[in-house]
Amino acid sequence: MNGDQKNYLKKIEDEEKLRVLEDFQRALAERYVVPSNRQLLLRRYGKMIEGTGGILIGVLIGIFALLFNFIVFNYFLHMEF
Repeated sequence: MNGDQKNYLKKIEDEEKLRVLEDFQRALAERYVVPSNRQLLLRRYGKMIEGTGGILIGVLIGIFALLFNFIVFNYFLHMEF
């Protein structure tokens, strides 16, 4: 077997694994063992949570930068020579 055949067989094997896992998840969802993909919180609100987290991180970094600059400025302002 050459490299192309091995890659092709690996791709087929990966697709088959994915298909089996999807069937297994669908069967579990039908028996209400796990929620279906539509009901998962992160699937529904993932992008919104990611954007909100990015905004929160940006605000926190801005607040920290302002506070740090204020502390450093006051330190240099009150130094005695």
